[in-house]
Amino acid sequence: MKDFRKAWKTALEKSGLVPGRKGHTFHGTRRGVATNLMRARVDVKTAMTITGHKDDKIFRRYQQVAESDVKAAAKRLEAYLMGQVVEISGQVSGQVRTQRKCKGS
Repeated sequence: MKDFRKAWKTALEKSGLVPGRKGHTFHGTRRGVATNLMRARVDVKTAMTITGHKDDKIFRRYQQVAESDVKAAAKRLEAYLMGQVVEISGQVSGQVRTQRKCKGS
């Protein structure tokens, strides 16, 4: 492959996709791949190897955050916090029982 841009344009056209600013760009595709790798929970080092990024800060800039990502994060946080409340309640309850046993001894 002598000219990457020409090969990219040819590949898009053969796929029935529109190349260029109004269509698909290499940068946009790379950004989509970075985003999808993170959504798939691929570890960062592997994802960076796939996308060709060497700098973590630059790689993270490529990731897009959609409203669905924010909603999913809020649900995970809620589930985590609900689990924490149960754990904390159980610990407090267990400590109270232990203290009662000590006082009655």
